[in-house]
Amino acid sequence: MKKVQLFATFVLLLFTACQTDTVKVCEDRVCTEEFRSISVRFLDNKGESLIVKDYQSLNKRTGKVLHAGKPADYPATGYYTVVSDGDLRELSEKGDVIVVSARHPENNSLKEGQFVVAGGKCACHISKISGPEQISFD
Repeated sequence: MKKVQLFATFVLLLFTACQTDTVKVCEDRVCTEEFRSISVRFLDNKGESLIVKDYQSLNKRTGKVLHAGKPADYPATGYYTVVSDGDLRELSEKGDVIVVSARHPENNSLKEGQFVVAGGKCACHISKISGPEQISFD
């Protein structure tokens, strides 16, 4: 009987000792099936929505362009996607700086805005930490 207890204790210790960081870290999470995106609205000097040229959303940490020239899926014009859940794994858990830039269609002036967005391998969705709702051309 003592040998069985000793063997059982050894097996239990063996299993607990083998559990390391290689075990999936994120397996206890429960995520919703929604799809999140963050967008920005460009405005002209009169406060009207503006369809811009050369729109780009760039992750400063990785240097990767996320949504070049792609308008957001909004019914109104002037909205552009900064980042979406499709970019979730490209973002860090602490947040990455995303720089958006665009040119005015008439005078070619350049405007930029900065966002901080978190994601990462264990996140269910992106999370906006900071950034403007709209960017206005003078």
